[in-house]
Amino acid sequence: LVALITTFALRFMFPDLNDGDGEDEEEEAHTLGDLLQTMRNPGIAIVACMAVVANGSYALLEPTLEPFVEETFEDFNQAEVGLLFFLISMVYAAACPLSGWAASRNKALKLGPEFVMLVGMLIIALAMFLLGPSPLLPIPPSMLSLTVIALMLLGLGQSMASVPNMDSMLGFCDNSQSTKNVNAISGILNAAYSLGGIVGPLMGSMLTTSIGFPWATTIWGFVIIAQCVLMVATLRSKKKRLGANGMSSKVARSVELMTAAEAIDGVFAQAKAEDGTFGQSSDSESDS
Repeated sequence: LVALITTFALRFMFPDLNDGDGEDEEEEAHTLGDLLQTMRNPGIAIVACMAVVANGSYALLEPTLEPFVEETFEDFNQAEVGLLFFLISMVYAAACPLSGWAASRNKALKLGPEFVMLVGMLIIALAMFLLGPSPLLPIPPSMLSLTVIALMLLGLGQSMASVPNMDSMLGFCDNSQSTKNVNAISGILNAAYSLGGIVGPLMGSMLTTSIGFPWATTIWGFVIIAQCVLMVATLRSKKKRLGANGMSSKVARSVELMTAAEAIDGVFAQAKAEDGTFGQSSDSESDS
């Protein structure tokens, strides 16, 4: 109630700064148009979905890992379960600088953000298959060492799949749009992270309750693999589009050069004709 009263009071106390012109409305409409155009970009949409799945992989374990560990390993208590989550965060924090360096399009590695993201997603899928472990794998359950390795792989994969998101989204924009769409891309990316934090626990709880923790992580692993397939298809279409744009720019450049050469030849021909006319007029004057 106090917040509502304060809001209405401030609304009438301060003057309306938008009176007099419609520049702010035009700028707001232009910004909204840029946001909608950015959201319609297929590459940005795929990277946003990957961010949802990658962040949801960690969030999926928040309501499900503790009951599974306490049921599988009877000697575990809540403090030791907290150490398992700490292990994920520690590996994630240690791997983030390395993931950013590997995805920085440096000439030494020649990887790029998309390649690092794909490898990170595949590592997360492997961690999900090992965490159960998956009933599809011939691995005996109740192996604490395997659980620890899976959680470490999850932290590593999350850093590789999350750190290059911004760079990858900017790469899917045109050069003229990459700088002005930074705020829009940042908003989309943060919304994707928040959505992953919602979808992960919800899906994890539903799947674990209905089919059990091993099958829940297995299904989530296949979802990650399907996301990687979509990313590869998007990258292939991007490569074809860039190749077509490159060929069209080369053709346009060739046409420009030919036009310039023809213009130069025309100038030289006109100058030569004027020089010949001037020479003839000089000879006639000398004869007279």
